[in-house]
Amino acid sequence: MKKLLILCTFLCMMGCADKSSDSTLPVDPLADSPEDPPADSLEDPPVDSLEDPPADSPTAPSIQGLNSLYMGHSYFRRQAEAMEEYAEIAGIEDHESQSFFRGGYNGSAFAIWDDPDSQATIKGYLDAGDIEMFGMTIFVDLEVSEDDGAHPNNQVQGIKNWIEYAISKNPDTIFFIGLPWLGRPLDYIGDTDDPQTSGYMEYSEAILGSEAGVKMLIDELRATFADSEIFLIAYGQGSLELRTLYNMGNLPDVDTLVSNNGLLGIHSDTHGHAEQMLTDLNTLVWLQSIYNYNVLEFTKEYPYMTDIKTIAHDVATRQDSAYTRQF
Repeated sequence: MKKLLILCTFLCMMGCADKSSDSTLPVDPLADSPEDPPADSLEDPPVDSLEDPPADSPTAPSIQGLNSLYMGHSYFRRQAEAMEEYAEIAGIEDHESQSFFRGGYNGSAFAIWDDPDSQATIKGYLDAGDIEMFGMTIFVDLEVSEDDGAHPNNQVQGIKNWIEYAISKNPDTIFFIGLPWLGRPLDYIGDTDDPQTSGYMEYSEAILGSEAGVKMLIDELRATFADSEIFLIAYGQGSLELRTLYNMGNLPDVDTLVSNNGLLGIHSDTHGHAEQMLTDLNTLVWLQSIYNYNVLEFTKEYPYMTDIKTIAHDVATRQDSAYTRQF
């Protein structure tokens, strides 16, 4: 219980939202934006047909892909959808993915388990017994009662429910918890009281605090499911790198922190949803974290002056090896 309370304290830094509706822009960073497709959408990400790299290249098709299932919210969604394209470019053989997304709290593991229709959809994919990797996320609210789905105990139980069900169909399933960036980027104002020129240090503290909390969650999951591989993708650190560069005046690809009035930002709105550069960076972190693929060798060309491949490589390689995927 003590660990869960600490976990909640860290996750609370990520904000809270009214989980009763997805029609308004919530304050929690784990909620869908209004422009996202309808909830309960199940879809295959688009695939780009690209030539395989040379056989002697580090990006040659020598990495075996995984049949993957991803479920979550809008801060999870765009990376999951992009993985099909990125795996194709990287020459990863037989990567397949199915994706299921709902807004905010409704995209948490517990809420999907708790909703009969959503549960049936996910179980339908797991029942085939061929899902090899299962990625998910949570939504914690410290202010709710113990019988509320957003209570931390229920959120942890939701993940446990899905892991237990998945391994009953395929005991070799690999699991990951995705930890995104933080919402409300304008709330981190720093010494200058201006998020445009400072705030990255307190943003860093909050990001790393949230990560420490989720590591405690993974410790508990590993203790419960000792025979299963469960790891963390802390891709939210990519936003910290961009925020730091921006506050220091070294991010020439954006005009402002949050896009507005024709100015391009790191985030598309004050809620904190990602503009394309942040999504591209995060997906590179996913690619390296899931497949141990060296993204410095990734052949996709980007329109940015900022070297997001190097940033993503640094983010992925500096992760605590006790919580990354074991190769």
